[in-house]
Amino acid sequence: MKKSILLLLLFFSFSAIRAENNWSLSDGTLTISGANVPDYEEGSAPWYNERNDIETVVIEADVTSIGNYAFAGCSSITSITFNESMPPEFGESVFDGVGETITVRVPANSREAYANALEDFGLSNIKAFLSLNDNIEEFIQDSQIEDVDVSFTRYFPHTYWQAIYLPFSLKYDDWKDDFEVAYISDIRQYDDNKDGYIDRTVLDFETMKSGSTTPNTPYLIMAKKIGEKTLSAKNVTVYKTETNSFEFTNGSGKYIVTGTYKKITYLSFVQTQIKPYVMDNRGFIEQFTALNGTLSPFSWYMEAEYINFDYVEPTGINEIKSSDDKSPVYDINGRRVNENSLKPGLYIRNGRKFVVK
Repeated sequence: MKKSILLLLLFFSFSAIRAENNWSLSDGTLTISGANVPDYEEGSAPWYNERNDIETVVIEADVTSIGNYAFAGCSSITSITFNESMPPEFGESVFDGVGETITVRVPANSREAYANALEDFGLSNIKAFLSLNDNIEEFIQDSQIEDVDVSFTRYFPHTYWQAIYLPFSLKYDDWKDDFEVAYISDIRQYDDNKDGYIDRTVLDFETMKSGSTTPNTPYLIMAKKIGEKTLSAKNVTVYKTETNSFEFTNGSGKYIVTGTYKKITYLSFVQTQIKPYVMDNRGFIEQFTALNGTLSPFSWYMEAEYINFDYVEPTGINEIKSSDDKSPVYDINGRRVNENSLKPGLYIRNGRKFVVK
């Protein structure tokens, strides 16, 4: 019996020590996670002896209280990031000796709550951030927030065009190093063999080399390299998320492009009787089927309201691809151009569009 009690005491003692010291310091960043920060006597926090190396502090979302004197004397701190939307409970003298001008980064919808919680410590430089990715079920922003640092992360498995739909504006300088961004200028569909079925979907676009994007508007994006990439911008306005639709009407039909912040399955489209077209993983515009899986949030889909099956235009296809043959080259207005002096832009050869950068 005594042995069992001793083992139990040792277990709880080990657990307390482990929880109390669930922190790491790397390259000037102190990260605390997994357990609440207990009360300390002044100068007794476990990272106190390394306080001069601490420049930034990251408090993860599972930390709900920070005890007395946790960061007292850590005068080298320049910023603290809280990843939980609700402020933790703070003890006494938590930030004694920490400069009042440090930047406190908090989730975008939590700025006011943190401002109130930190007021007694003299920390008033509260900066909102918003980190997004498309590995979620749905993103909802029900009000407009200004002066936010934003980031959007996506894995790009290829260097073809993809659909993108964001609730904030990006400037050319925000994407130019790692991405190409284009806006949609027109959409057409063709029944080439006149059998009553669509054979080709053409999406015309203009690559943006200046200016900025518009929130809640469908765009195309292409990563310059494969892998996980992040779009980021500072001091932007995050707008209320809206499922906006944009109409494109021409001789071939009427087409509606709709953005979404919600993951949509093929079954969901079937239930609503929508027959959408989406960007596939080859940069094609294809009809969405069960084989496509799901449409991720921060994307868009296209549906045809009506189609003119007799419409004929020989130059368009649903693929954007460079060509190396010596056939004549035409601009998007159908005029033949000298292939040896092409300026940056979109051209056509053998009915295929290609881009000169």
